[in-house]
Amino acid sequence: MTAARVAVNATTMAALVLVALVPLSGAYSGGGFWIAAAGGVLLGIAIAIVGSRWRWHALTVGAVALGAYFVFGGLLVFRDVSLLGVVPTLEVLASLAVGIVQSWKQVLTLQTPFSGFDQLAIVPYLSALLGSTVAGSLALRLRRRWPWALIAPVLLLLLSIAFSTYSGRAPGAVGAVWAGVALVWALWRVALGRAERARAGTDQTAVVAPVGLRSIVPVAAIVVVALVAGGATATAVSLGDRDVLRDHVVPPLDLRDYATPLASYRKYVRDGEDSTLFTVEGLPAGAPIRLATLDLYDGVVYKVSGSGGAGSGVFARVGREIEPVPAGERATVTVTVQDLPGVWLPTVGYAAGFEFSGVDSARLGGALHYNSATGTAIVTAGLASGDVYRLDVAALAVPSEEELLGATIAQITTPVPVAVPDEVVALIEEVTAGATTPVEQVRAIEAFFQSEGFYSDGLESQAISRSGHTLDREADLLAGTQMIGDDEQYAVAMALMVAQLGIPVRVVMGFQPEAAGAKVGVTGDDVAAWVEVPFQEFGWVAFSPTPAEDRVPLEETPSRARSPRRRSPSRRSRRRSRLSSPDHSA
Repeated sequence: MTAARVAVNATTMAALVLVALVPLSGAYSGGGFWIAAAGGVLLGIAIAIVGSRWRWHALTVGAVALGAYFVFGGLLVFRDVSLLGVVPTLEVLASLAVGIVQSWKQVLTLQTPFSGFDQLAIVPYLSALLGSTVAGSLALRLRRRWPWALIAPVLLLLLSIAFSTYSGRAPGAVGAVWAGVALVWALWRVALGRAERARAGTDQTAVVAPVGLRSIVPVAAIVVVALVAGGATATAVSLGDRDVLRDHVVPPLDLRDYATPLASYRKYVRDGEDSTLFTVEGLPAGAPIRLATLDLYDGVVYKVSGSGGAGSGVFARVGREIEPVPAGERATVTVTVQDLPGVWLPTVGYAAGFEFSGVDSARLGGALHYNSATGTAIVTAGLASGDVYRLDVAALAVPSEEELLGATIAQITTPVPVAVPDEVVALIEEVTAGATTPVEQVRAIEAFFQSEGFYSDGLESQAISRSGHTLDREADLLAGTQMIGDDEQYAVAMALMVAQLGIPVRVVMGFQPEAAGAKVGVTGDDVAAWVEVPFQEFGWVAFSPTPAEDRVPLEETPSRARSPRRRSPSRRSRRRSRLSSPDHSA
């Protein structure tokens, strides 16, 4: 085969492989995808050309391709951890070996677009390398059965579509371009074959039956497959009915392994100001810090379900960037962990990106899961003192009281409580009497607890107040001669009442420090729990039903010695007042 023919065949196969990978590129952020893909194509085509020239056996071609995968994997995939950005270390070689199998599953379970996960570039790198090696080898070696060279690129196109995102990336155009290139190349090969047969007949050295038709039929079939795949994908995207593999893969995170943080509410209360949990820099004024959004009450605890509903969302592994970018005022917040063990990661507003720093940045980044519907983050590897991360966040617009009263409750699905105290059912009609709209009903429930309830954390010098928010504890709160409790009990009680009205609701456990802006130390004295209700115009808005701390029981029961620490009433009262004000929202 002449050099010109080698160039045409090699260039065509390279183009078909690269075009086939376009749908998959939509799942990636940055240029790492195309560096890996282009590098893989160049390697594969080079191996195909050399193998064809020296007539390597298929096993030899495969062995060389495998060796090239490891040798060039540092440069094309793991540049940041390779020696001089080129030479793969033992760690890189191990990651490349494991990635041959694991990276495919990770592509389906991580939230797109991917950023900060170098190992995910293995997918385009390996796909391009194998696809171009096979396609190039067949195109250069086969004289009559050359249509087989198109099998690898068309399979790669279908694979790319299956592993891509819901929205796709110009699927109709991709299918048309791929089919056009394949068809032009096929016509060229048919014409080339006819010319060769004509010369052979003139020389009377061989007589070969015309095979142009037999060659073009399989090519036409492959072209039709590409056009149908691209067209069907484009139609599905436009109709909002596209189905991709990631829709059928459940992210590997079992939330049952992690206790609800609300169960530890009193622990934070007892510690008070004795220990700084973490520090925050750049916190917007009045913005609460979210530890976890709890959407399911099972009669024992309010917990995170991650059930997939609009109000519950799902947890997915994320990288440095999160899309779609949430609406709202942007801010950059830096958190330094000091004494906050566990997996729940403090966040502010809704995150547009995470970036860890320090010696454990790789470990933490690889263990990060985020629920964009609830603004909740989990680091399955666990937090340790000294961990530092930066949050790019968006804070939702906060409605005034007048705007809120004219707003509409959003029809968002949240899990129905598994069990509800009888006292909730008995009180709901009385509490909401006179309220004519859902918004007024929510405000009436909030006002009921604020005005009729009494505050106690159950600490020394306070009235007895059991911790927890079980069915029994909530029943005691509502059935007693005086309602006595703190954020934990009142937030759950309000959420159960709101849910009885058929209004979507969830409970948030977090912190509300008094200071903002500069570096702020967050302690147990800042712990808070509140209720969120969704509005079409404003998203999830915070409500705080907890009475002011100076509302102590009218006739205090003898207290039980539980802790030597008592939080400052003035600070707590100011914090809770800000949280329940319509001028601030979670």
